[in-house]
Amino acid sequence: MRKKVSYDKWSTEQLNRQVKSLRFATGLLGGLLLLLFALTINNSIKKGQIDPLLISPIALSVIIPINIKKMREIKKEIHRREAEQ
Repeated sequence: MRKKVSYDKWSTEQLNRQVKSLRFATGLLGGLLLLLFALTINNSIKKGQIDPLLISPIALSVIIPINIKKMREIKKEIHRREAEQ
């Protein structure tokens, strides 16, 4: 089970940097996984059989929703802080 991270001790600047880096990493990961998926599908069609490498982009795609959930949590904390001011 994943440990819940408390963003109360983080500064707003740190939270904004974390959101930017998560957004970049998630986009990059999504693009690379999409490319890998397309290449393995193409390779599978050429060979006439399913390429075992096809499992990798499917298995690693689970990271994307986790990162999106984490970004939402951080954004909620940022909006909560802005509402307090």
